[in-house]
Amino acid sequence: MKNNKMKACFFHAMFPRIMFSIMILLLPLGQHKIVFATEQQKEDKVVRVAYVLWENFQEGEEGEAKSGYGYEYLRKISYYTGWKYEYVYGSFAELSEKLVKGEIDLMGNISYTEERAKLIQFSNEAQGDEYFYIYGYNGQTKIDGSDPSTFDGKKIGINAGSYQFDLLTKWCEENQITCDIIEYTDYNKRIADLESGVLDATVATDAYLSLNWVPLVQIGKEPYYFGVAKERKDLLVELNEAMRSIKTANPFFNDELRTKYFNSSSSVMRMLTEKEKEWLEERPEVQIGYLKDYIPYSCTNQKTGEIDGMVKELLDNIKKEYSMEYSAKAFQSYSEMLEALYNKEIDAIFPAYGDVGAAELQSLMVTDPVTTTTLTMFYSDKELEEVKKIAIDRTDPFQQQYALLHYPDAQQILYDNFQECLEAVLKQEVDCVVRETSKIDKVSIDSKFDKLQRSTLRDFVNVSFATREGDVNLLAVLNKGIGITDESLINNALVSHSQVISNFTFLDFLREYVIQVLGFIILIFGIIIGLLMMHYHSLTRSRERILEADLATKQARYEAEHDAMTGLLNRKAFQDIKLRLKESVQPFALLLIDGDKFKTINDTYGHEIGDQVLKKIANQMKEQFRTEDYLIRIGGDEFTAILMNLTYLEKAVIEEKIDKINDVLQHPVDKLPKTSISVGVAFAKRGYEDELFQKADEALYHTKANGGCGYTIYGQDS
Repeated sequence: MKNNKMKACFFHAMFPRIMFSIMILLLPLGQHKIVFATEQQKEDKVVRVAYVLWENFQEGEEGEAKSGYGYEYLRKISYYTGWKYEYVYGSFAELSEKLVKGEIDLMGNISYTEERAKLIQFSNEAQGDEYFYIYGYNGQTKIDGSDPSTFDGKKIGINAGSYQFDLLTKWCEENQITCDIIEYTDYNKRIADLESGVLDATVATDAYLSLNWVPLVQIGKEPYYFGVAKERKDLLVELNEAMRSIKTANPFFNDELRTKYFNSSSSVMRMLTEKEKEWLEERPEVQIGYLKDYIPYSCTNQKTGEIDGMVKELLDNIKKEYSMEYSAKAFQSYSEMLEALYNKEIDAIFPAYGDVGAAELQSLMVTDPVTTTTLTMFYSDKELEEVKKIAIDRTDPFQQQYALLHYPDAQQILYDNFQECLEAVLKQEVDCVVRETSKIDKVSIDSKFDKLQRSTLRDFVNVSFATREGDVNLLAVLNKGIGITDESLINNALVSHSQVISNFTFLDFLREYVIQVLGFIILIFGIIIGLLMMHYHSLTRSRERILEADLATKQARYEAEHDAMTGLLNRKAFQDIKLRLKESVQPFALLLIDGDKFKTINDTYGHEIGDQVLKKIANQMKEQFRTEDYLIRIGGDEFTAILMNLTYLEKAVIEEKIDKINDVLQHPVDKLPKTSISVGVAFAKRGYEDELFQKADEALYHTKANGGCGYTIYGQDS
């Protein structure tokens, strides 16, 4: 039974996947008729869409595979609308003109201006946010970003026909300087002129990728939208509905897409600070400690005696990007490597357990994760109810930190290697041992360890560098180096440095799992017969029945989340929103709103008039607040508004909106009785906290105690 445990490990993982793959291949037999009945009858709507080639936003020329923030957004919209795109290529200025003339239907990445709104239609929801910077070229710019006067008289290039002109002009006026603004229709010409010195600087977003560009100063932040040709009102309706659906399904879709394509690759994110540059210049080399036999992460090359493994490829990439010279020292065990770090013999170690809590317990700092992995626990065949003793392999970089974090009260028993740890578990000298899943080799699947139970632990483990506490510049450089390294480089390095740990033939599999194989064959025949029957019955299903079911589902979902009278979100939706915002880091304002003297209106004019007053309050909220805000009716005359991305510094915006609502309610032109609202406001800096509602409620009480028809901002007047 040699290698029996490895067989079990491998095929316990692979057997369900084989079954699942075959079932997936068979399922279309029962489903393709439904697709035929619905999709064939639906005529595709072809939409002519602008495609400006821009790195990380819209990549891929005609006939090439496409990618990028803007492209993926377009594809996501098509999943809701069923649109088929006809891509029209060109510069921003050329395609903007085509959109105005109606020669194309749709264009993304357009900033809103009143002038443009007269020529084209804009989506209700923003496609994203752009942060605009003035960039210089590294090594030749004589502009000091902290001194606006150094921009005076300089030649600054911008994209012709773009919002950059308005932003730059406004920034120059605010700083009382005059710049020679040069507009370009050719993107590559503008880049070439900057790099050759014809231009002193250029304007671009923070998403621009070049280590040779120096971000000098931020001149603005603006949302950008999809633009739709004036005559295509049908497209605008479908576009707005699709974008609302995307936001409802995932309120953080824009943020996740931005993180995927821009956050780690932009010039702003990648650029070292002056302090970090000085630190690197003063260091002849950074000394890295690594484990000499911890494939695929790190090892010593047997031919050269030098560092090898995934970490070498990562360090070489950081060296290439930031000119960070490094030397490497190999260690047999993690404990020896950690001791050398404490003694300042080396500057950083790899691999390390990338949990900040575990790192603090050892007076360490850890970088952002280079990659992630999982751990597997081995324990005896008895029920593991409590871990009192845990085996620790001295050579392992993860076991001790995992034990410190998850079993702080357990006694750690040190052993020289993993086999000794397993022996101790088998003899019940300790309760368990953990091991990185990819490192479970033939030692851990030897037949004598068959009695041991194993379980892959749920949480992923971050694999990081670790430094001494206080070494902030090294940590920052390593983090930026990790951020600029393409994920494919890491994944390819992990694969190329991995070892094949076992040969297990198909005959071995049949002998080991003969009962399961026979059962699987019977199951497959049963599935095939069942699918054929389903396929036969599906021929009679009509497209109308499917559409009716889909409409009913959407209607039920809408009614479950919205107030029937006002059309605002209801109390249930409010609870769901609070849960999502608890996981968010966005700032927002919470408004608790009460209708003033509503009972008097009901008693005097009747409930029908009272209901009309409630609808009027709701309509005013919709008119004054933004589409991205959450507007909710809690019940009776109680309302709530959550205004996203507003801080205390923007309180004047909220005050103005409340005053406008009360002005309309106090001066009715619809023969409804006069009324007003009382509002309590509280601000959240980073996501929702339970005490936020209490703060807003206290502010509301203060407003009503002072006669109503107004507002109170918590912490200011309450």
